Amino acid sequence: MVRTERRRYAGEDSGIKERIVLAVANTGKPLTLSEIENKTGITRQLIRYHIPSLISNGVLLPIEHDGKRFYSAQLPFISDEVFDSMVDMLSSIVDKVSENLVFNGTSVPRESIVKNNLKILVDMIRISL
Repeated sequence: MVRTERRRYAGEDSGIKERIVLAVANTGKPLTLSEIENKTGITRQLIRYHIPSLISNGVLLPIEHDGKRFYSAQLPFISDEVFDSMVDMLSSIVDKVSENLVFNGTSVPRESIVKNNLKILVDMIRISL
């Protein structure tokens, strides 16, 4: 997967935090609040609201340079090599979960069922860490 394919993850149905992170990740360089606003279409006020939690959770890194504040994404979001490796590993996990789910008896789309089960599994794993 190359950087341009990663852009599809920043669709309109993505959450605000995801769109902020992906805007920074897709440029491959640190961005100012104004640049994030221009790339995402999210208001500066909303970006300012979400940035502190993205920093405190270690997803974005604040960078001071020449009196200006920039924001950079962590390496897994900006390194094609790391990102591609993660996609390969996670694809195997998604396949394993998908092949062990039952999809009949529900009107919920298959993709949603896989997504919902993965979210809960990740939360359970996170709790046990």
